[in-house]
Amino acid sequence: YEDIEAKDRFEGSMTSLDYMAVSALALVLVVVGVIAPLTEETFFRGALLAAAGSEWGRSAGVFVSTLAFAAIHPGIPEMLVPYLGIGYVLGKLAVIRRSLLPCVIAHSLNNLFFVGMVMLLQL
Repeated sequence: YEDIEAKDRFEGSMTSLDYMAVSALALVLVVVGVIAPLTEETFFRGALLAAAGSEWGRSAGVFVSTLAFAAIHPGIPEMLVPYLGIGYVLGKLAVIRRSLLPCVIAHSLNNLFFVGMVMLLQL
């Protein structure tokens, strides 16, 4: 039995647990790197910023979308300032570029960087 285990490790075969871990990681990366940025940018910068901006001006639209973005992200109180900062930068990016695509890309890169850092800290 020990020889079979050693041979499996040597050949690099994956167990069903390994496949589950890879599948879970892939799912996290898709949700965090694609679905969340698309959904959040469509709502916060596409709808909310546009609506508030047309009602009260672009600066107010950025402000409202920034506050709403930070408010929906739960976490420790120390994360409020970073969420406000990210929300503000993404809001300004949407106004300056007049497109959600740069916001989705920046949001995705930010999320994937964060996931990567969390994974590195767990090693």
